[in-house]
Amino acid sequence: MHTYRWILEKGQDMCVCSDFRLTRYQGHVRIRLDEVEGVDRYLHSSRNITCGRTISKFQLMEKIYQAIPRACRSNMLQIKNEDIERCFRTQEVKQNGAMTEQEVTQQVGHLQHLVLVPLDRNPGATLVICPTLYMHTFRLTFCWNAAFRSLIQSESEFLVESKGAYDDAGLQNVAIWRTSGKLGRAYIIPKDKDYSRWRHISPSWSEPSRTASTRLRRALRYMLLCLPVSYHFSLRSTDHLNTALSRGVASLKKVGGMIVARSYDIKDMFVKLPHEEIIASVDWLVKIHEKKNLVAVKTSVRGKNCKMARTLHKEEGYICLSFLTVMAMLRYELGHVYTICNGRAYQQVFGIPMGNHSSLALADLMCTKAEYMFLMSLGSERCLVSGVRLANDVSVMVAAGNNGTDSQRVSRVFHRFADAYPPTLKLVRKDDCGYAWDFLGCKVFLVPDVTEVHVFPRTKNQAWLTEQGTLHYHSMQDYRSYSAKKVKRMTMTAFMLRLWRSSTDEQAAGVSIVCLIRESRLRGHPPEVFFGSLARLAKVVGGPWRSWISQVYPHHGSTSVR
Repeated sequence: MHTYRWILEKGQDMCVCSDFRLTRYQGHVRIRLDEVEGVDRYLHSSRNITCGRTISKFQLMEKIYQAIPRACRSNMLQIKNEDIERCFRTQEVKQNGAMTEQEVTQQVGHLQHLVLVPLDRNPGATLVICPTLYMHTFRLTFCWNAAFRSLIQSESEFLVESKGAYDDAGLQNVAIWRTSGKLGRAYIIPKDKDYSRWRHISPSWSEPSRTASTRLRRALRYMLLCLPVSYHFSLRSTDHLNTALSRGVASLKKVGGMIVARSYDIKDMFVKLPHEEIIASVDWLVKIHEKKNLVAVKTSVRGKNCKMARTLHKEEGYICLSFLTVMAMLRYELGHVYTICNGRAYQQVFGIPMGNHSSLALADLMCTKAEYMFLMSLGSERCLVSGVRLANDVSVMVAAGNNGTDSQRVSRVFHRFADAYPPTLKLVRKDDCGYAWDFLGCKVFLVPDVTEVHVFPRTKNQAWLTEQGTLHYHSMQDYRSYSAKKVKRMTMTAFMLRLWRSSTDEQAAGVSIVCLIRESRLRGHPPEVFFGSLARLAKVVGGPWRSWISQVYPHHGSTSVR
């Protein structure tokens, strides 16, 4: 359904929206697909799965003929018409109402010349935009951006050059060079909160050095996790948010007095990171582990297991990455950031690409080093500060003394924290008063009098359902989606468990679960699906929920599939 890759490949930038009566921006069409009249509700969420493509008997025969090698076609067995008919259902019944690929094409056929692109942080939703707007923004982001340098050589010449640098760095012992690989094709997607802001993506899944980049990410991430939690604010996952905040408040509570908190959003976390800062951050991490007499990190060939090593001895099932090899991998990674834009090769000379396997680990590591330097600079006041960060969202708490009398010291600490990150990054404050803020999909409340923290989880559509009764985010499939009923039920159960585990209050978790059930009803899920998920949740969490839900809906573990 999405056409942005095809538009970029063809380089189509002519305006084709003059005959459309749709919402416009700067004279060109720009509207969400779920706001276009006449489009089936099934297409509002691109996460929905179609039931395949209908094909005729003649088309099937043609495909079979094309699949047979030419040398064998003369000796091809005779295929009877009865054999072809066995490949088709005798009664074509669409039990769940899922659409076919042809029906989807017919629904959006009148929009085929416009750009259909998913939204950032809301990938199920689709934005319909004129090619003129899309291509102009694409060129501003890549082709006319000072961080990207246009190159004369062809893609094949770059691959040969990169292969030589890969071998010279000794990385052939880390991972094989995928000879079938190619450079990624860049694209952009609009941000959900503001369609005039775009996120640039340089995918690297097709690059020949993909395996080495993946192992570099796993090695750096594990080396970071081996650091003491008192060194930084980095959070392992959202499941640890409740524990990390409670632990931080408990440590500050021992100091005494009130606690003041602030929440920040780190802007331009990827596009404005200088390579020198990244190399210095990895070198800092390596030196910390070298002080512990460690010399390498071992990553499993299959799976995600990692472990630190004091020797370079080989171990079956693991790849041993010495710290020198890690630095060599990093320098190769930063020195060979190529992407294809409008059929031409570009090199990114500043920042790290969104879409690279190691980008998030490198950005996280650089922020970790900045936080470590900030904590060390506080000296004896280090015990008065605690924080939590995941990717570009960070919350910092500072003990303010009895009745908040140390306001000047607290302001000084927050100011030093804002200056701790590289100057190319911009911190935007998100909290209103220092005692309540949105963080990682939850609402965090800090009670100053009793020095307690409360985490209330929220579904993405909770505010929209409460205020307008509509669905803005499409993070869940509709019941019409062509997938097994048990898959939908287990997805619902996983959502409920995440809400339950990230909450400090059962009632707040219950409200979010009720909103999730309401969303599922709007997506056409029958009661047996969400009540079955509730029963599974009650079985896991136990307590009063289990006895109450067992009375409302006695779950018998149905495994029916549709």
